[in-house]
Amino acid sequence: MARLFILNVFFVLVATTTSLTKHNPKPKPRPKQNPHAFVLPVFKDTKTGIYYANVTVGKPSLVVNLAVDVRGSALWFRCDKLGYNSTTYTPILCGSNCCKQTKDQCLTCLGTYGPSCRNDTCHAYLQTQMTYNTALASLVKDDVVLSYTSPSTRLPLACMSASEVVAGLPYGTQGILGLGNSSTSFVKAMVSSYKIPFKVALCLPSKPGNDFGAVYIGGGLPQNRKDVRRSLVSTSLVSIPETRE
Repeated sequence: MARLFILNVFFVLVATTTSLTKHNPKPKPRPKQNPHAFVLPVFKDTKTGIYYANVTVGKPSLVVNLAVDVRGSALWFRCDKLGYNSTTYTPILCGSNCCKQTKDQCLTCLGTYGPSCRNDTCHAYLQTQMTYNTALASLVKDDVVLSYTSPSTRLPLACMSASEVVAGLPYGTQGILGLGNSSTSFVKAMVSSYKIPFKVALCLPSKPGNDFGAVYIGGGLPQNRKDVRRSLVSTSLVSIPETRE
């Protein structure tokens, strides 16, 4: 009788465990949510008073310091100066839809072959209002991380080799973070990828040094960020007739 009782208890335990397993499945993983806003830290240069930020581009990772230009038409930098030779970049080819949108033609490159010099790559003439220098740039796409809290995003970039385009920019800055709305805009690419509003807000530091501000891209606030929208001052944008876009 004792053996029969033990077997009955064992059978009940097994049956109960099996029943619980069937009625309590493992919780399904939560779907990955796309960010609804991006924050890029911004600093003020002591000597020039120009605001700058840094982004990480390509693989192997290359950290690039860029001057912030609200009218800039692209994210561009001196690829040759920084030794940019990413294994994840792809050129925007001549005749592609992206190249047609820039309204620029493909030109012959006579320099050293690389991301900033390819004959099959679409080129564009870009200018920064900080130095008023115009230079030819080749258009590519690569993985970009705006900050340590942002995911890697495939964005359009512009590679330049001319040194005069960075004259007058803060020391160590090798390009421009253009926030304008244009056919080569990286902001427009982010809006398309993450389905976020085309909104850019600036919270700039008043003094150089360790204090920093931020560039906000998107309509909402990132997670764990204080809502400071009531403290911001807004102004309407003025259209410049002589610009192409």
